[in-house]
Amino acid sequence: MCGIAGIISTKGVGPAELKLMSQSLQHRGPDGYGFSLYSPEQGIRCWINRGVTEDVQCVNSVGFAHQRLSIVELSAGSLQPMVDESNRF
Repeated sequence: MCGIAGIISTKGVGPAELKLMSQSLQHRGPDGYGFSLYSPEQGIRCWINRGVTEDVQCVNSVGFAHQRLSIVELSAGSLQPMVDESNRF
């Protein structure tokens, strides 16, 4: 089964927190991983199947880490995190 973790912080969320959350979920899905970081000031940033390397620290932010286990849907269309075309949601 896939794994997902999230964090909400008024002090800020950055790559270090997202990496730790993802590492704690590695046993839940070896087939892919992703991160998303949202702040009202900077919008949504997503990283799919690559490390979070940007030096970002977003105040008043929400972060997610996802580990994927491919069982039913094997296509790249199921990579997570998913965002809409505008990158707003």
